[in-house]
Amino acid sequence: SDFKVFDIDTYEYSMEDMSNLSITEYNYDSSSGQLKFKFTFDIDAEDNSTGFDLNFSGEVDVIVLEDISTNQIG
Repeated sequence: SDFKVFDIDTYEYSMEDMSNLSITEYNYDSSSGQLKFKFTFDIDAEDNSTGFDLNFSGEVDVIVLEDISTNQIG
């Protein structure tokens, strides 16, 4: 790794800009509300302001306090 950091002030990407999206080790414990997963995705150089291919990865470990559904009609 070259330890370079790019500051992207505004995130304006869509799912179409992402490639190689992977979500692994997904686990949700409904009794405690604990949600854990790992993710990776790429954004090609022509789809971001840095001019370089971007590779994102991360780990999520949170407690879900409330389910907010966006699937409601009306």
